Amino acid sequence: MHHLAQTEVEQAIMSVVDRLDELVDDLQETGRRAAIANSEYRRKKALMTLAVTEHLPGGKKMDAKSRDARIELACQDEQQAHAFAEAEMEILRESLRAHRARLDALRTLAANIRAVTDPRLG
Repeated sequence: MHHLAQTEVEQAIMSVVDRLDELVDDLQETGRRAAIANSEYRRKKALMTLAVTEHLPGGKKMDAKSRDARIELACQDEQQAHAFAEAEMEILRESLRAHRARLDALRTLAANIRAVTDPRLG
């Protein structure tokens, strides 16, 4: 049975802290990309809403579902880029939560090791 030393736990803590820093940077960059993708999607959708005619050849009026479908098809790439960026942000948030939980567990472990090994705390 291997007993963890305080230095091993401290090294693990530093490793998790470093990874948390990387994840925060990644989340910031992904957030910027998501904001840009959202802006591009909304802009294209607005332009397409203005561009789609409500009348079909022969004077027939286009129904709302057909108009919305044309707009959605025209904006498909921008909507997909936005959805992917949002999904990536959620994945990064989940990873951050998992790393924070691991850090909390390591801190607890470090405190328990100190309590067992430091006679002043006993």
